[in-house]
Amino acid sequence: QVDEAHRLAANLEALVSDGTTELETMMNLGCDFYAQAYVEDCTKVFVEAGLGFFVEMPLKEATKFVYKRIQYLESLAQHREIKVAKQKATVHMFLDALGQLQATKMGLPEVAPYDRQSEFPRQF
Repeated sequence: QVDEAHRLAANLEALVSDGTTELETMMNLGCDFYAQAYVEDCTKVFVEAGLGFFVEMPLKEATKFVYKRIQYLESLAQHREIKVAKQKATVHMFLDALGQLQATKMGLPEVAPYDRQSEFPRQF
């Protein structure tokens, strides 16, 4: 979605800088089938606002909106990366505890906990 928003912002900026009022383009009809399209007035565009709603905006306003959406999507991606890292740490901690438990149950010597920094067991 972030890449798509960046492409949209670049296209909107190109339309604003060129001062284009009409446009010929190819439109994706679905399943990679394209048809020629002619836009008589491209001073306003419809932008997806979210939840399936589209809003008609002038080009400059749409460009600002898209950049705010890009910031939102990037912060959302960063939040999800942090969440995944926390889940990954929890899984590693659980696996370490499980290894310790199995070693104790089988009467084997205690295994050093997994060191995520060096990728090797810790030396005490």
